[in-house]
Amino acid sequence: SAPLAGVPFTLRFTDGALVQVPPDAPVSDWFPRHHRLEKRVSGWERRGSIAVLAVLVVALALIATFGWGVPAAADYAAMHLPAAADRVLGNQTLALMRSHWLRPSALPQARRAELQQRFREFAAHTGDTEHLRLEFYQSRAFGANAFSLGGGIIMVTDALVRALPDDDAFLAVVAHEMGHQHYRHTLRMVLRGSGVVLVVSVLAGDVSGSTLVTAIPVFLLNAHYSRDFEQQADSYAFTALERAGISPMAFVRAIRALEKAHPELRGDADARYLSTHPLTQERIERALVAAQQFARGHNRSRE
Repeated sequence: SAPLAGVPFTLRFTDGALVQVPPDAPVSDWFPRHHRLEKRVSGWERRGSIAVLAVLVVALALIATFGWGVPAAADYAAMHLPAAADRVLGNQTLALMRSHWLRPSALPQARRAELQQRFREFAAHTGDTEHLRLEFYQSRAFGANAFSLGGGIIMVTDALVRALPDDDAFLAVVAHEMGHQHYRHTLRMVLRGSGVVLVVSVLAGDVSGSTLVTAIPVFLLNAHYSRDFEQQADSYAFTALERAGISPMAFVRAIRALEKAHPELRGDADARYLSTHPLTQERIERALVAAQQFARGHNRSRE
C-alpha cells in the first residue's frame, strides 16, 4: 500500500493474502523500487515552504476557475445553445412560473391587444422579430416587473404597465428586456451560478442539485445583472428605440415614473423592477446622452 503517516502498511500477495505491518516498518528498504513518487511527495509534505506554495497554487487555481473559467464556459455554452433548446427552456420556465407565481392578466383585452400591436411594430425595426413573444401576467411575487425568459419570451406584469406613463415608456422597458434576450443574459447568469455550484459539488463529492429550469425562476426573483450586462441591454434599448423613431427619453420617463410611483422602492415587492434592475443615475445620464444624439440626428434629417 502507499505510505501514509500513522497508517499500517498492507502487503498484498498474489494468492490474495494480506499482511499488515506497523507504520514504522522499513518497507521502503524491503521494496526500494516501489512508491518512488509517493516518497517524493511525502518529502515535499514535510517541507513548510512547499506546503505554503501548494496552498497558494490551489488558491490561484480556484480564483482562475471561478473568476474566469466558469463564467467563460457558461457564456460560451449560453451563446451556442441551439435556438430550439432555448425555446424549450423558456417555455418550461414560463410553465413553472405560471404554477407558482403568475396569474392571468387583468388588463383589458383591448389594452393588451394595443400593446401587442405596438410591440410587433417596434420589434420589426430591430431585426430580432423571430420567435419573440410578449406575455402579460399578474404577480404579487414579482410586482411591477418585466423579464426575459429565453426562447424569445418577454414577460410583463400588469403592475408595470399601470406604473408607466405612456406606450413609448413601455416600449423602452420592453426594449431593455429584448437586450437581455438578445445577449442571453439571464441564461448566462444562471449558467454561471449553476457552474459554480456544480464545481463546488464536484470538489465536495456531491453533485446533487436542482435543474436549470427550476433555477431560472429563483434567479429572477433575486436577479441582479452585472454592470456590463445592464449596459449592454441599455445600449440595445437605445438603439432599438432610435430605429423605431422613438427618443431614448422614453427610457428616462419610464425610470422616473417607476421611482415616483414607488418612493419607498427598495424592499417593496411592488417595486421589484427597481430592485432587480439596479437603476443608477449613471444609467439615466447615458439615456439622456442617447436622447440628445437622437434629437440632433432627427433635426439634421429634417433639414
